Amino acid sequence: MSNEQDQVKIAQKEQAAPAPKEQEESSKSHDAGELIAESKAYRKRAQTSESKVEKLQAKLKSIEEQQLKDNEEWKVLAEKRETELNELKVYADRGKTLEESLRKDALESMSEEDREFAEDMSTEKMLKFAKRSIKVPVSTNESTVGVTVPPDKNPFTEMTSDERRSNWGRIIEDYRNKKSNLLDKGR
Repeated sequence: MSNEQDQVKIAQKEQAAPAPKEQEESSKSHDAGELIAESKAYRKRAQTSESKVEKLQAKLKSIEEQQLKDNEEWKVLAEKRETELNELKVYADRGKTLEESLRKDALESMSEEDREFAEDMSTEKMLKFAKRSIKVPVSTNESTVGVTVPPDKNPFTEMTSDERRSNWGRIIEDYRNKKSNLLDKGR
C-alpha cells in the first residue's frame, strides 16, 4: 500500500513540476500585453495633451488680439500682423519656386505630344502623368555578344580529369543552358 502511495506522490510531483513554467510563460505574455496597452494609453494621452496645448495657444493668441483691439492699440496689432505676413510670404515664395521647378522638370521629361496635353493639368496630376509616360528602355540580351566556342574545338576532351572535376559545376550549367536554348528555339 505504501508502494502505491509513493507512486501516486511521484506522479503528482511530476505533473506539478511543469505547471510553474507554463504559468511563467503565460504571465510573460500577459505582462507584454499589459505593457502594450499601457503604452497605447500613454501615447493617446500625449496626443490629446498636444492638441489641447495647440488649442490653448490659439485661444491665448485670439484673446491677446482682442485685448489689443479693445485698448485700441492698432499699431501694435498691425505690426504683429505684418511680421506674420512677412514670414508666410517667405514660405509662399519657396512653395511657388518649388512647384515651378517640379512642373518644368515634369514637362521636360515628356514627349512633345504629352507636353501639350499636360500643360493645363494641376502639378500633382502632371507629376503622376509624367511618371507614367516616362519610357524606360528595356534591356535585351540581343545587344551583347555571346561567347561561343569554335565547333572544331571541344574543351571537354582536352581537359585532364582533375580539370573536369574542378569545373564540373560550370560544365553542367553550360549543358543546361545549351539544352534550354535548343528547347526555346524549337518552340
